[in-house]
Parts: sequence; C-alpha cells; structure tokens
Amino acid sequence: MLSKTGSQKNTNSHLYSILKWRMSKFCVALSVILMPLDSVGVAIGNINVRFYMIPATVVLVAAIIRPTGKNSKWPLTLKVLAVYTLLCVGSIIWSYSPSDTAQASFGQLFLLLWLIAVFRLYREDRFSFEEFCRWLLYGCFASSAVALLQVLAAAALGTDLGVWFSQNVPWPRPHGLTSEPVWAALVASIGFFMSPLARKRSNSFALMVVFGSVLVLTFSRAALAAVAAVLLLGLARKLFFSESLAATGKSIAAVLAAPIVLIPIFFLLLEVLPSEALRRLDIVRALGVDGASADQGSLASRLGVQDLILDYWGRHPILGHGVGSLAPLAEDPLMRQIYAGGGELNTGRGSTNLLLTNLYDLGVVGLLLVVALIVSLIVGTRGVAMPQVVARAILLVALIQFMASNGFRLGIFWALMAVVIFVQHSRNSSAKELRNEKYLAH
Repeated sequence: MLSKTGSQKNTNSHLYSILKWRMSKFCVALSVILMPLDSVGVAIGNINVRFYMIPATVVLVAAIIRPTGKNSKWPLTLKVLAVYTLLCVGSIIWSYSPSDTAQASFGQLFLLLWLIAVFRLYREDRFSFEEFCRWLLYGCFASSAVALLQVLAAAALGTDLGVWFSQNVPWPRPHGLTSEPVWAALVASIGFFMSPLARKRSNSFALMVVFGSVLVLTFSRAALAAVAAVLLLGLARKLFFSESLAATGKSIAAVLAAPIVLIPIFFLLLEVLPSEALRRLDIVRALGVDGASADQGSLASRLGVQDLILDYWGRHPILGHGVGSLAPLAEDPLMRQIYAGGGELNTGRGSTNLLLTNLYDLGVVGLLLVVALIVSLIVGTRGVAMPQVVARAILLVALIQFMASNGFRLGIFWALMAVVIFVQHSRNSSAKELRNEKYLAH
C-alpha cells in the first residue's frame, strides 16, 4: 500500500513538472509573439499595460519560485545590459522629471527581468533557439498581416482600422498594432531578415513579400534605408570576406547583375510612384525652408531635438538629467518655438537618436554604457552559421533605425537581444566543451 502511494506521488509529481514545463514554454512563446503588437493593451491609470506583459509576468513568477537549474555565466551582453538598466533606475535620484523617469526605467527593469528569466529557461533546454525565432517571426507576421488589412480596409471600404494619413504619401500608412507606422516598419524589417528561418523556402519567399509590402506601405525612410544598408553590407561581406572561391564568384556575379536589374526598376518607380511620394524622399528639400511640404517637417523636427540635446546635455554631463526627462523639455512651448519653429518635436516620450538620447538622459556614463552594449551585441553575432547571420542582420537593421527613432524600450527589441544572447551562450558553451575536450586529451 505504501509503495503504491509513493508511486502515485511520483506520478503526480512528474505530471506536475510536465505541466509547469509546458506552461512556462507557452508563456514565453505568447509573450514573444505579442511583443511586436506593442499597442495592444489596456490603460490602468497612467500606466499602459501591454498584453505581452501578462504572460511575461507568469514567466517571471515561474523563474522566481522554481529551484535553480543549470548554473552558467551570463553572456557579456546580458551583464552590460543589467548594469545599464540599473543606472536607468538609479537615475530617479537625480532626475529632473521623476515621474517620466519612473515610467521609463521600471518598464525597462521589467523587460530585463523577463529577459533573465527567459535566458534561464533557455539554458535549461526548455525551448530551442529555432522555436524562439519562430515565435518572434509569428509576431512580426501578425503585425504585418494586420497592417495589410488596415490598408485594404481604408482603400477599399473607407474603414479606418488604424492608419495614418501623411502629407506626400498618397496612401494610408498602417501601424500594424504598433503605436505608429515607423514601428510597424521596424517590425516588418526584422521579419524580412528572419524570413529565411521559415521551415519551407516557399514560405520564406511569401513572408519576404509580405514584409516588403509593409515596408513600402509604411514608407518609413529610416526602415527603407536600414534594409538597403544591411543588404549591401551582407553583399559586401560575401564579396570581400568569403573563404569560398565559388561564393566569391557568385557575389561578383550578383554585383555585376545588380545594376542591370535595379536601374530599370529605379526608372520604373520614378514613373509609377506619385510625385508626392518621391518628394518625401527628397532629403535636401526636407532640410530646406520648404521642409514642411516634403515631409510635414518630420526630419527637421528630429534634427531640432538633436540640436536641443547638444545645447543642454552639458549642464549635467556626467550622469545626465535622468531617463525620460527629455520629454517635458521637448514639450515646452518655448523649446518648440526655438527648435521647431513652433511645431512639434518628435520625441515620443523623450526618444530620438539612441546615442544622443542616452547622452542627455544619462550623460557620458550612459553613452559609454550603451556604446559598450552595442559593441557586445555586434561582437556576439560574429560567425558564418545561419543563427549568427540572421541575428546580426536583425540587430543591424534595428540599430540603424534607432539612429533616427529610439525604439530601445520596445518589447520586440528585447526579444531581439534575447536572440543575440542565445547565440552568445551557445558559442560560449561550445568553446567551453572544446577546452574541456583538449584538457582531457592531455
């Protein structure tokens, strides 16, 4: 009787462990899938609770109450990210706008804790790298599919399901359940470079068509420039750093064939695209006195914020003014008059160029930390295998766009950093195993 009771307890314990494992994996998957859909949530007081935060909270609680599993060192990126986030939270002490700093820093702290919990589950083999990437790809596809539906509804039915109407863009610009079209373009650009991870090649091509269409419809100059830059960097790498003669020959052929294909497409676009849309790409005009007719003053506004930062950061050069404290300064009517001619300064909640935002928020110390973080992310994706190549591509396409609009605190970027951290961890584990094999051999 006792043996049966013990056996029953073991069975129940085993079933409970399986249930916890599946629940934690499901919550990680759901949080990652929902992260690209950044505007989906509810407002509780002054706090916007995104839906991805609900399963993410379950992941955090599970990580706290579960016994420690495998013990391994944090990758360099996670260490730098932790120090940077602690500085963001600590900046509440000297912030010029404590409420803005609290909102920004505690949101970032939540994402850091989620990332630590997810990394812990990953190193315990709760899910694979490929599964995580597919979840992120599903989320990107969901956002871009909604974006296409938004445009179709506006164009065919006249129904506004969430589109923006911008001067010199002759079609409605979708936001794809993000807060604005520029972030829908960010999601689409990440999905574009993750498409090769689809299980079938035909699916990869279809996904690239979907994401490419959204990139055109959102018409974000930063996203289009970032995708073009990453494609050119990838081509240059194959051309100049490939160890395979055959691969180098293919790259040379692609370079020679590209003008034959791209030049006719360029002249075709000049004929097909409305002149208003082409005017938005006229950077010289956007920077001129008639900039508002080109892009509603968007570019001039972003540059105005940068001028504001360069004029004011020196007042507290070491530790800055506190995370998020740029927002109230940029919203001051006098600052708008001086730096934007009375128009808006496009900062969101104090976010513009990633580097300059950190220079104002956290001073030279914060700038050095974010530069160290960027370097660790890029170094962490070195290699020629598919995981490293995809991680490097989505990282670069996001960072290039952050030079215009800082999306560092978006959930999708933390999921992206998780991909890079997984790559680093796998490489570190492989290097450790190789060192152990050499040690045992001697």
